[in-house]
Amino acid sequence: MFEVMVRYDQFSAIVTVDDACYTADDIKTAFLEIAENNSIEDIELIDNYGIEIDYSDLPTWLDEDNLEEFFSNYPNSSYDDLDIWEAAHNCDVEFSNVDEAYSGRFASDEEFARDLCDQLGEIPKDFPSYIHIDWEMTAKELMYDYAESNGHYFRMM
Repeated sequence: MFEVMVRYDQFSAIVTVDDACYTADDIKTAFLEIAENNSIEDIELIDNYGIEIDYSDLPTWLDEDNLEEFFSNYPNSSYDDLDIWEAAHNCDVEFSNVDEAYSGRFASDEEFARDLCDQLGEIPKDFPSYIHIDWEMTAKELMYDYAESNGHYFRMM
């Protein structure tokens, strides 16, 4: 899914980070397996504390501090689009709340407001066509309880 560069002394390797290997200990263990498979001499002398993990190739919204939370939630989520997870991070939505908080992708706050009101049944089916709703003001009021990033909307929890 993602890759990180891992180094110890002169030996380096790329380790794949996914839902089976995402903690620092998992990554170091994978690195040691790669070193062993490459017949690195004195592998038993490699000190775990000396192994350096370079997280710089991860997407900017992922780092060693939130990687575990991401992989604890992403595999079981209804959403596999990484743009949604990036938007959740940008909106300060905890990864554990993405499934519950995500409201969809919309072109504007007004489109989001209209869709939400339709979904909630707030607009009667027989609403007279001569009455107009100020969707800009409705959206402004709704956005006190929602956050948006790159067109993705989340209910703040």
